[in-house]
Amino acid sequence: FISGLMVVSYSCKKDQESGSTSVHGFVISDDDGRRIADADIWLVKSGGSSALGDKTILYKKSGNDGYYNFDFDAEENSTYYIATEAKHYYKRDNFYFTKGKNNKLDLSITPKGYVKVIVERVTPNDFLNGFYINFIWNAPKYINGDTSFYGYSRGNQSLYFVYGYNPASSDEKKFDTTIFVKALDTV
Repeated sequence: FISGLMVVSYSCKKDQESGSTSVHGFVISDDDGRRIADADIWLVKSGGSSALGDKTILYKKSGNDGYYNFDFDAEENSTYYIATEAKHYYKRDNFYFTKGKNNKLDLSITPKGYVKVIVERVTPNDFLNGFYINFIWNAPKYINGDTSFYGYSRGNQSLYFVYGYNPASSDEKKFDTTIFVKALDTV
């Protein structure tokens, strides 16, 4: 009975560790593991004595080799995490680590890709009735008898594009293809 009580007490104390903390590693592209130079990196504190929510404690950019490091004194009853973003990459939050320790933490972020599609001799209304593609896109524009639209997707991936298909009916698709979207940082 006493040993069980000691384990619980140790477990609670461990969650509240404070003191000298180091976090270091590389910012890397999640599609090919390439290191990303000049990425924005924030050390963010949540909890603790702040009732205002999350607060940036430190900010820096990754080096030419993608390396970063933070050394700081962590406060008891506070939670910390790292957020990062780079040109042509999506922002990512919530890289957590252990307070009071030396942490090796690589930050993996997703590249953006850019897609522009032009469908000739089709109005936007006709186009939207039978259109499917897996990325976020803007409202189609009708210019000189053609419909065009563009948007961002995850870079270095293939997108499946279908036009003229209605899954609720037995309509046959008029056109389908796969479009490879190169990451913007590799164009």
